[in-house]
Amino acid sequence: MKYGFPFTKMALRMALDTFGRMHDKGIPPDVVSCNAIINALQKATQWQGALSVFSSMFQMNIYPNTISFNATISSCEKGA
Repeated sequence: MKYGFPFTKMALRMALDTFGRMHDKGIPPDVVSCNAIINALQKATQWQGALSVFSSMFQMNIYPNTISFNATISSCEKGA
């Protein structure tokens, strides 16, 4: 997917900050929010972070879906 603007480190920081604020407000992560973070990390070519979020989903009893698997695999592919 192409965007009309380059994905920047600032955009990644904003996504991670939003994810952190959800936690601070007691909003539990779900598969959609985890997928959003994995996708943001993928676009920032930070495959280690994407893989870490994917792994942590199991620990949080969040069951990955097809999007989770595809985004994680894609981020690892781009990092290679």
